[in-house]
Amino acid sequence: MGEMRGNCTTGIITDQCKVMFGANRKVLANTRHRWYIRHILKKTPIKLGGYARYRELNSKMSDIVWNSPSVDSFDVDWDEFIKDFDLGHNRWLSGV
Repeated sequence: MGEMRGNCTTGIITDQCKVMFGANRKVLANTRHRWYIRHILKKTPIKLGGYARYRELNSKMSDIVWNSPSVDSFDVDWDEFIKDFDLGHNRWLSGV
């Protein structure tokens, strides 16, 4: 591993472990924490499988996640996705 010369990493990717998230926030306060997309998508059938429109919902979510050309387009498409499928109350998607 290379020497960092006092510089902190700008980003870190982990699974959705709350302990890791808390530790990273405490130790690496200025580092952007992201969740590993594979872990998130692996949970989709468990977290959203009960929705009547699950197949359509899952397809749309995958399309947004994998095919958004920019952060701005992701944000617009994600907001529309949440509204279209009435997911504003879903705790897993809102991070509550």
